[in-house]
Amino acid sequence: MPGEMNRWTLDALREYLLAIIERHEKTADFRFRSLEATMEDRFEAMEKAVVIAERSVNEARALVAKAIESELRHVNEFRELVEEIQEQQMPRLEIVQRIERLSEKIDKEVSSSDSSRDRGVGAKAGWALAIAVAMFAIAVASFFRR
Repeated sequence: MPGEMNRWTLDALREYLLAIIERHEKTADFRFRSLEATMEDRFEAMEKAVVIAERSVNEARALVAKAIESELRHVNEFRELVEEIQEQQMPRLEIVQRIERLSEKIDKEVSSSDSSRDRGVGAKAGWALAIAVAMFAIAVASFFRR
């Protein structure tokens, strides 16, 4: 072959391949370190996010506990109010019984009032009849005296 041919010797080939391997190792090492740094950054961000989430959950739990406590307090106040109102009011059955007794008393009073009034009307009517008869008797007597 014309000119000089490049002849590879084993040592030259070995050095060439080692150089290529070293470059690939450096590249792979660089990539690995950047991935490792990226992963560390991500893990740190996740840890921070978890801490923030835990704080938020704890705050939410505290707020919910306060809200439940407040709601229970209000419910207990309402129950006490209802019990107080029930203590102050008469039961419905007792009210119905009292109304029935009052109605019976009123009916008795009205009927006794009606009967006494009827007796008074009867007595008045009797006197009126007696006066009318007496007047008629006087009229008849004066007619016959003439």
